[in-house]
Amino acid sequence: MGQRVFYLLFSLGMLFDIFFLKITSAWLVLALILVWLRILTRFQPKGELFLVMGLFFLFLSVSFSFLKSGIIAEKLAVWAYLFLLCGGGKIFYDQIRIEAR
Repeated sequence: MGQRVFYLLFSLGMLFDIFFLKITSAWLVLALILVWLRILTRFQPKGELFLVMGLFFLFLSVSFSFLKSGIIAEKLAVWAYLFLLCGGGKIFYDQIRIEAR
């Protein structure tokens, strides 16, 4: 139950940031990153999930760029970058932890 609440809170906040806010809110992004870090430390999802989400947002960013929605495309690209960075870092960290054993 708690895991779904965190995922729902993060997803709704991210969608609100992308589609409804006309300006970039650094405080909202920081709050969402803190919620995402809480998800990471508590539930430990796999790194592949981040990579899939990052590629999905990258695809959406390109699609919205073709549709001439520059602000939405830029916000999607920022989230894609964060997810790809987190996914690569998580996979790298997991690989180092496995090799250390």
